[in-house]
Order: sequence, then C-alpha cells, then structure tokens
Amino acid sequence: MPEDNFIVIGKIISVHGIKGWVSLKSFATEEQNILNYKLHIKKTEKFSPIFIEDYSIMPKKIIIKIKDINSIESAEKIIKKNVYLDSSQLEKTENGEYYWYHLIGCDVISENKKVLGKVKDIMRNTSSDVLILEDKKNHKEILIPFVKKHLLDVDIHERIIKVIWENDF
Repeated sequence: MPEDNFIVIGKIISVHGIKGWVSLKSFATEEQNILNYKLHIKKTEKFSPIFIEDYSIMPKKIIIKIKDINSIESAEKIIKKNVYLDSSQLEKTENGEYYWYHLIGCDVISENKKVLGKVKDIMRNTSSDVLILEDKKNHKEILIPFVKKHLLDVDIHERIIKVIWENDF
C-alpha cells in the first residue's frame, strides 16, 4: 500500500486502566464505524497494522484493547498517535459528496475572489460540518458552515473551495 493512501480516521487519546486498554477518538461519521476498517498507526516512519481484540463504545470515545499492548507502559507509548486507514477501504463518494480528507488543506476563496484561508480542520456540528480555516494574515480562525447556502464550488483537484462568505468582522 502506498503511504500517501493513508488517511487519519481517529486518534489514541489516553490510557484506560492498567492492562493496556486505550481511549480512541473516532473521526468516522458514525463513530463506531472505525471498528469496521483495517487500522494502522505510524511507528517511526512506517505504518503498522493494529488489531483490536476487544472494545467498548462510550459516549464520546471508544475504549479498545489492541493485540500485544498489555500494560499501561506499552499503552503510553501510543498515546497521541493518529490512527489511519487506507483510503481504498472507503466507499466511493457521489457527485457533491466529500470525505473530510478531501477538504482539509484546500484554499477557501470568497465570491469576491478574496482568499479567506486554508481548511486546517473540520468540526462536526449537530446541523452541519463546519470548516475551520486558518487565516495566517490576521492570525485567527474562521468558521464556515459547510452547507449549500454558503458553497459556490468545490474543486478537489485544484484544492479550492469557493464560498459565499464575507469575513468582515
């Protein structure tokens, strides 16, 4: 598998107990869907598969037991590591649908051709996803709901999102 096919699908956020269990924050639309994929973590410069032996779904995270991680000491070594999957495992998107990894890193431009910033992250809200832009010029974040009302065009190949948005505050 080429390494550039790997995308972040979650993050190991903390240890859970003393027997090697860890807390996993899932970035999948349905959080528990992360368990349906072949997962990897990056050790040094290489992606290594992880095998989930057991899990428990909690309100804001998933507790997992990874094969060969049997102590708090070994679990601590993988804290704050991203969890990856090969993008070939994802279903193909329909026209007008995007995975977050398609959008992160895109430049966002207003209808007046003003560069607003670059998508540095996306936040899930109850009503819609929200683009989090980094505006390096003004050293601040801009939040734009990713809804049709604000979208003019999304060009994944050119890495540009055109929006109806005035950043005058």
